[in-house]
Amino acid sequence: MDWISSPPEQIWGESESAVEEQTSSKNPGRMTDLCRNETDNSPPLQLHTLREFEQHLNDLKKENFSLKLRIYFLEERIQQKYEESSEDVYRTNIELKVEVESLKQELQEKQQHLDKALTTAESLTNHNEAELQRRCRERQQEIDHMEQVLETKIQLLQEEAQLAHSEAERMASLAGSQSHNSILSLDTPMEDIPEDERPPACCPHSTPTKTG
Repeated sequence: MDWISSPPEQIWGESESAVEEQTSSKNPGRMTDLCRNETDNSPPLQLHTLREFEQHLNDLKKENFSLKLRIYFLEERIQQKYEESSEDVYRTNIELKVEVESLKQELQEKQQHLDKALTTAESLTNHNEAELQRRCRERQQEIDHMEQVLETKIQLLQEEAQLAHSEAERMASLAGSQSHNSILSLDTPMEDIPEDERPPACCPHSTPTKTG
């Protein structure tokens, strides 16, 4: 329907020609009557019929023009609504694309932060592992050193105990020898005891003199 998108002036001209053709095709009897009345000598009837026809024609023209005008504006509104709807859809599509890109960017940033956090955690884990191993080595070295010190002390104590035991045996032997010599000196006369085994001589006691 090309006439729907035509301007109202063109619609009015087309409506007039269409109504005239429609009226001529639908009312052949009336047109015959009009022609017959033109030949007859009855002017009042002819004028009355012509006025009715013109009035009816004008009414049809107005009605047709009104309908076409309404259809024209309705089509224009529909087209406008469609364009607005298309613009809304296009604008919404753009907004959705922008939002999707923003969400993708945010997701990428979060993924980067997550990767960085994982790398840092792995680095800290490796560092802690190395630190723990270092401390374990130091503690093991300290334990080994303490074991060596204790072993040295134990060895020294054992040597000291051995020396003390030997000294005690020597002293006991010496004491036994002296006791044996003392017993011999008591039972054997001094002349029979060898000089090297004799006890040391004691100084004789002096007897005090009495004065008269």
